[in-house]
Amino acid sequence: MVKAMGRQKQQSQRCPICGQEKKKKVFCEECGWDFTAALEDNTLQMLSAKERSEYDRRIALLKKIYEAYKKSRETEKKQKNIEKTEKIESQKNTVTFRPKNSDGRKVLTDRETSSLGKAAICATVTAGYKAIGEHAFEKSSLTEIFLPEIEKIGKMAFYFCENLEQVHAAQIREIGVEAFMGCKKLRKIDLTGVETIATSAFAYCESLEEITLPSTLKHIEYNAFRRCTALKKIYLEPGMSEKTIQQLYHITIQAKVIQRSPEKTSQQEKLLEEKVAEEKTQQEKALEEFTTKQLAMDSVFVEIPEGFYKIQAAGFEHCRKLKKVWMPDSITEIGAYAFCGCRQLEQIRWSMGLKKIGFSAFKDCAALKKIRVPEGVEEIGAAAFCGCENLEWVELPASLKKIGMDVFQGCSSLNVIWVANEIDQKLRKFLENQYRSIQVMSEEETRL
Repeated sequence: MVKAMGRQKQQSQRCPICGQEKKKKVFCEECGWDFTAALEDNTLQMLSAKERSEYDRRIALLKKIYEAYKKSRETEKKQKNIEKTEKIESQKNTVTFRPKNSDGRKVLTDRETSSLGKAAICATVTAGYKAIGEHAFEKSSLTEIFLPEIEKIGKMAFYFCENLEQVHAAQIREIGVEAFMGCKKLRKIDLTGVETIATSAFAYCESLEEITLPSTLKHIEYNAFRRCTALKKIYLEPGMSEKTIQQLYHITIQAKVIQRSPEKTSQQEKLLEEKVAEEKTQQEKALEEFTTKQLAMDSVFVEIPEGFYKIQAAGFEHCRKLKKVWMPDSITEIGAYAFCGCRQLEQIRWSMGLKKIGFSAFKDCAALKKIRVPEGVEEIGAAAFCGCENLEWVELPASLKKIGMDVFQGCSSLNVIWVANEIDQKLRKFLENQYRSIQVMSEEETRL
């Protein structure tokens, strides 16, 4: 009878630390307590006050340790559940941006999109926002975005959003510089109502297959669709101005993708297209052939023959062996990206008839050390000499009327920009404000 009672007591024995019932094992499965270390009630009664106190202290300490462990485990489990939930939510996450006070002209800035916007898969920009600011979604993980009332896409707004596949918009009027550059999965975009497409807006959109350009389009800049290798068709809507078609012609005609929608083609438009093709001069054709030959030969020295009036956009881009260029005085314009990435280029014989240096024309020409822009040049495009890290000396002429942003950005060796005494004072002030670490001086000031 005594043995039976003892067996029953042993079966119902509980752990003094966590309270779990013993299950035919020496150690507790929950906290690891050794059941052989437990003392029976009659044994406890035989202990001295000091021994009993020590035993109780030990049990209390073990209970405290177990409670801390239990709390830590619950926290870890809770965190894992949160992370799992966030992962599931992020896969179907749609972030909606709503302006706090709708004034009708609100711009969505990169500060507002810096957290949720750049982690979201899908985003909606609600009514009240009229523009997407510069760099707003740059390099985000977006795959789809809805822009119901957006009229302007700012500079680099979706720059290298490599997962972006769909853009739903119907009121865009202006697309900024490099706005969708590097959106490698973008296949189609609705450009209904667009008036301006800036430089490199869709450059390196490697999956872009077709676009329809509306009659509202007034201005399209160089390299708007540069390196769009999958581009098969460009549809031009009826009513597009002849001037705009000419701009597009110089950018994309070499890909032979410009078409008319069959249902929109008219005899008048066909005649216009033929006229534009005829207007391409023999000089331009000869220059294209000339630069192609030089590229194939990997020349160190290039001499452009007399009679050519323009160096085409990206004409000598990334000619990594090119060290010297000779321009005749007939050249009036250097196109965008014309010598971009020519890292060995050291010497330039400038045309005395030059009027314009295009966007990023000499970007990343690391070997250039000295530049004297000839008198007669009226415009220098943005980032024209950006990244010329060894450039030490620059002289700008009195004829200069316009200079873009970041022309000398990244020119770490440049300490002084020399300007003509008669240079426009507003333009000089612009240079001083933009390049505070570079001194702007004239010859007259050095004499003083």
